Amino acid sequence: MTPSPSAILLGPPTRHANTVIFNASTSKLNSSVSNATYIRPIGAGPGTMPLYYDSVTSEVVVSSGSLATTGADGTSVTGIHVDSSGKLVVDFTDSSTAVIDGALMGNVHGPPGTIGPTGPAGEQGPSVSSLEITAGGGLMTTLTDGTTTITSNIKGTTGPSGAGIKTMELVADSLVFTLTDNSVVTIPGASTVSGDAGPDFIDVNLTNSTMTIEYSDGHTMSIPNVKGATGATGSEGAMGPEGPPGANAGSGITGATGAKGPGGPTGPTGATGATGATGPDSTGTGGTGGTGVTGPAGQDGNDVYPTFPTSTCYGDYLRWDGTDWVPGGGRVAIGCLAGEQNQSANGVTIGDQAGQFDQGVDSVAIGYRAGNTSQSDYSVAMGHNAGRTNQQEKCVAFGSGAGEENQGHSSVALGLNVGKVNQGSESTAIGYYAGYENMGAGSTCIGNQAGEHSCGPMSLTVGHLAGSDNVGPGSVIIASHSTLETAHNITPVDSVQLDTVLAGVATLRPKKFGYKENMYRTDDIQTRGHTDVRYCGLIAEDLLETTPSLVHTNADGAAIDIKWNDLTAYILAMQQRNAEDLRGIITSV
Repeated sequence: MTPSPSAILLGPPTRHANTVIFNASTSKLNSSVSNATYIRPIGAGPGTMPLYYDSVTSEVVVSSGSLATTGADGTSVTGIHVDSSGKLVVDFTDSSTAVIDGALMGNVHGPPGTIGPTGPAGEQGPSVSSLEITAGGGLMTTLTDGTTTITSNIKGTTGPSGAGIKTMELVADSLVFTLTDNSVVTIPGASTVSGDAGPDFIDVNLTNSTMTIEYSDGHTMSIPNVKGATGATGSEGAMGPEGPPGANAGSGITGATGAKGPGGPTGPTGATGATGATGPDSTGTGGTGGTGVTGPAGQDGNDVYPTFPTSTCYGDYLRWDGTDWVPGGGRVAIGCLAGEQNQSANGVTIGDQAGQFDQGVDSVAIGYRAGNTSQSDYSVAMGHNAGRTNQQEKCVAFGSGAGEENQGHSSVALGLNVGKVNQGSESTAIGYYAGYENMGAGSTCIGNQAGEHSCGPMSLTVGHLAGSDNVGPGSVIIASHSTLETAHNITPVDSVQLDTVLAGVATLRPKKFGYKENMYRTDDIQTRGHTDVRYCGLIAEDLLETTPSLVHTNADGAAIDIKWNDLTAYILAMQQRNAEDLRGIITSV
């Protein structure tokens, strides 16, 4: 091939004009464009006008600009691994990755080499010393070298509440759960799973309140304190029904013979006999005529009385049960509607509507509407409306209106309207209107209107109008009526005694306290709640240490209560003395 014009040929021929070809290689070098220089090979070296060499075309090009500055650092490989699909994944320092299909690398990989020797152990790196969830929901990791890292937002939002189990049933061999969201979960074969057989009971013994159970596998189990304290003796049970008649029981006692009936009517007069011949003396009386025919007999008196029932009990009586006369038996009910419904054994009701509804065993109600409704066992109510409603067991209410409504168990009310409304259990009220309403448990009110309104539990009021209104729990009020009409030997208090008492009174400090639970019966605690109440007052034992003359004591010298009347007078004297001292100070100033 003829070289092109102006071409310098140092090597094989070229095709393009204005080209220079330096070819010292063993292969043919052809030009690809005009106005170009081709060199093969070329060495590397410094220069102010850099040459750029195309490694594909072998063209050498002079740059028209200055030398380029150093470029930014390139990325390097941080790791290589094969993913789950068999592709090679290359990780770079700029967090980018390159995925290379394993099929393209089939001719690159050689056969696996032998495992090299284990390298030396590296230095011990820091380990995690603690993990903590921060307030922002991040995970703070603290290492043993003191460094910490925080990963934010590892705590997700709260998930929805899961469904609970609503029902569970065994269907065929499957256990079926119905959840609260109405979904159903079925566990098949549930009925076929059996556990190992457990041991059997061999013996059970109770020794000193401890129950010991012995099993067939030889081990024992002890359960302490299974036997509680002996309970209180229960109340006497109701009397049982009357038993059948004895073997020799026959007909009842023969009643007395009825009175003799009246005689029959007189028969008709017989016919007059013939007149006799006239005697010689015409003035003589003639003979008496014959007796007339007797009339028919009158009605038998035994047929006019009704037939009454008989009884097997000596001294029994008859009572009207609303439809017929019946033997009274072991109960007494005399009066209109007395003991009408559910009168218990041995009950006694006398009076209009006395014990009319649900009278208890061995109880007595005498008087108009006495014990009318729900009179309990072993109680007595005597008087107009006495114990009329809900009189509890073992009570006594004597007098018109006494214990009329809700008289507590084991309480006593004697007098007109005494303990009339809500008399507390185990309390005593004696006297006109004493403890009239809301009388506390265990309290005592004696005297005209003593403790009339709301006498507190465990309190004592004695005397005319003593504590007639709102007496606090545990109080003692004894009406002294210190008037010129009732008092004598009236003298001033000795000044030395006064100083001694006032010195002791000055040391007193009020205390807050509640009453102990065992001071009340359980039913009173439930209905009145006194054990939850806190009171403010003085304690008798405190005063006994400083001023024993102001304390009531028993034979052993133990404090019973404070002499409240005396204490009140001494407190008044103390206030008067303080007022005098204050006036003296003001005058001197």
